[in-house]
Amino acid sequence: MTTRVVVLPTEWSIVAPPAQVAATGTLPQSASLTRDGKHVVVVEGGQAGAGLSVYDPQTLALQSHVKLDGAFGDVALDPSGDGYWVAGAGSDALLHFSGAATAADRTVALPAEFWASAVALSPDGTTLAASGDQVDQVALVDARAGTVLGTVKTGRHPNGLAFTRDGKTLYVANWGESSVTAIDVAARRERDTIDGIGLHPERLLLSRDGTKLYVAVADYDGYDNYGHYGIEVLLVSGATPRLPHSGPIRFPLTGVSPTALALSRDGRRLFVAASASNSIEVYEVGANPSLAALPRKVGAIATGWYPTAVGIDAAGTGLYVADGMGEGSRANPQFAPFGHPRSYDGYDAASLIGSVRHIPIPGDAELARGAKAELALGGPFLAAVADWQSDPRAFDDGPRSADPGRAIVSWRRSAKRTRYIKHVIYVIKENRTYDQVLGDVAGADGDPKLAYFGETITPNEHALAKRFGVFDNTYADAVVSADGHNWSMAAFANDYVEKMWPANYGGRRKVYDFEDGADAAVPASGYLWDDAARAGISFRDYGEFVTNPARKGGDSTTAMKGLVGHIDPHYPGFDTNLRDEDREAEWAREFAGYVQRGDLPALEIVRLPNDHTAGTRSGSRTPQAMVAENDLALGRLVETVSHSPYWKDTAIFAIEDDAQNGPDHVDDQRTTFYLMSAYAKGGVQHAHYSTAGVVRTIELILGLAPMSAYDAAANPLYAAFTTTPDLRPYDAIPAKVDLEARNGATAYRAADSAKMDFSHADAAPEADLNDILAHAR
Repeated sequence: MTTRVVVLPTEWSIVAPPAQVAATGTLPQSASLTRDGKHVVVVEGGQAGAGLSVYDPQTLALQSHVKLDGAFGDVALDPSGDGYWVAGAGSDALLHFSGAATAADRTVALPAEFWASAVALSPDGTTLAASGDQVDQVALVDARAGTVLGTVKTGRHPNGLAFTRDGKTLYVANWGESSVTAIDVAARRERDTIDGIGLHPERLLLSRDGTKLYVAVADYDGYDNYGHYGIEVLLVSGATPRLPHSGPIRFPLTGVSPTALALSRDGRRLFVAASASNSIEVYEVGANPSLAALPRKVGAIATGWYPTAVGIDAAGTGLYVADGMGEGSRANPQFAPFGHPRSYDGYDAASLIGSVRHIPIPGDAELARGAKAELALGGPFLAAVADWQSDPRAFDDGPRSADPGRAIVSWRRSAKRTRYIKHVIYVIKENRTYDQVLGDVAGADGDPKLAYFGETITPNEHALAKRFGVFDNTYADAVVSADGHNWSMAAFANDYVEKMWPANYGGRRKVYDFEDGADAAVPASGYLWDDAARAGISFRDYGEFVTNPARKGGDSTTAMKGLVGHIDPHYPGFDTNLRDEDREAEWAREFAGYVQRGDLPALEIVRLPNDHTAGTRSGSRTPQAMVAENDLALGRLVETVSHSPYWKDTAIFAIEDDAQNGPDHVDDQRTTFYLMSAYAKGGVQHAHYSTAGVVRTIELILGLAPMSAYDAAANPLYAAFTTTPDLRPYDAIPAKVDLEARNGATAYRAADSAKMDFSHADAAPEADLNDILAHAR
């Protein structure tokens, strides 16, 4: 029987759900069966609101749902019965529930700003532990009295917790670094820190016999030999002052994101939720306390989109799997329709509904076939590059293709660069869908009724698309700007980013630490500039991952180590009070110097953010004026390059970081993409492309290695190029609308817009902003 698959915006696919599947709220993070076997508990922590859903373990029928002020991570089960504890995240509390209750029966208050990301209960049920993500501490709590006994300092962003069987030691996974902290519970102090665990350990699980600690390492380590540690196995022994490593479990690709763990009833099989590869990895781990037998991969089980939790059913023959992004993406043409004020139905972050599946555990032969299917369900070239890490030279020229455009994109190993294109300018814009801008382009798959910013407002983008190529099947890998700028720069957003941005966008987490070099958010391979540095490629950054000056006239700075010395300090980052025309003029000033000296960097990254708009805030420029100015800035950038000596060997790529702020009749992650080059083929391009595919094309042109499984496996834009150049320059089209048009005091929701923060990307409540834009035309 042929398995039906669902193609995702990312170019990857998932298998259609089994008979037993249920929708959850946004971002489910647990799939735990209570001790009495009567309830499956799912914690929800997505943008649309925190909650707790309880399902029947046999049918997955919903038993109860509770809205919460905050919730995050897995639950801690009582030693017996139907009770469990939930970490309250931004509510700074631990909550206890029983069965399918509709309200907590006990609450423990935690210190202010603690932000509980994980909870654990000692085997005897007497001591609770909670990870304080924002304070780098663990709180120890008397579970019966409900009082905080004390706090213990840990590493950065503590998350996963595990008590030893005697309850005397608590292990803490420090998500923001590469260590595990061991805490003496009775003394309430750190006993030991185990370093070198691997980048971003997230979850912990003790073996059935209490002799081994499994550590889910969300990002990988071991890059020197291209071996990527997915799970560390540590030997727990009172005779050793530190926990020695065993041989780690390795995954075949980077960008798999092992984030959750479960053991079979007999303790011999380890099930690993590999979030980014949409699968459960299955390992034979044995029951030998000496670790004489290293773990052996048995196979894999396909899941829905981005599995975040895995649990064992009562019989031990099936798995409960929570899929953080559910069963696929969807169109949102109804988003913020006229006549329905404040209708948020269709906002991609709120409609990213999760799911929980009940999957029978296959036999070994089927598991082995599942491992092969896992590669087939990846991006179009995943199977071809599965051994990339073991022999990176084999991937020098990229995936094989018969398309003539491959000669333009791929570089020769001897030259380390394609002979056609030697310079890339990569432009990042903000938050538009395809239909919202190009829905009125004839001959492409657009809906003109949804073209809020059509040709009258964006004449340059329309002219550029018509001359160089219309890409009507390109998707942002990201949902919002927090993960969008990571995907745009790394072809990946790690699990910290994917789990934390929804709480931030839902107003339940104050910290926005996704574009500032915060350790927890930085993926293992770093970013595009790090990739360029490793290859010895010159690069320059304009406004991406920079901090704006504290006062007018000051210099921009960056917290990204790899960008220090490579940014234009006079070019600001995101701030809608500033003009994209001025940004482009500053870029052009430096470009003129490069032309004069003949030393243009091989890679330039340019941020043009004002198509984000500032809503209808009274006195601010209207959304139409801001998008039009953004369009003009892009047109002038292309004009400047095309009138220079560098036009003959430069390609300009421009894409939105995400598509969250508008409707689209095909998919809520479909976005605009533009390729400008003398070698651009032009015409309507219907091939499925993604953010990672754009990054991969840039890498191939410049001779850079892939940074994750996503760019390694993505479809490069071979078909978008021709070997016959068209060297005619492009002349920017003047704006057709008033760029100084201002919102009046009576503009739709002007008072609401005045309260919004437009000082950095997505600080404003995006669902409200979308409603405003829909009514501001």
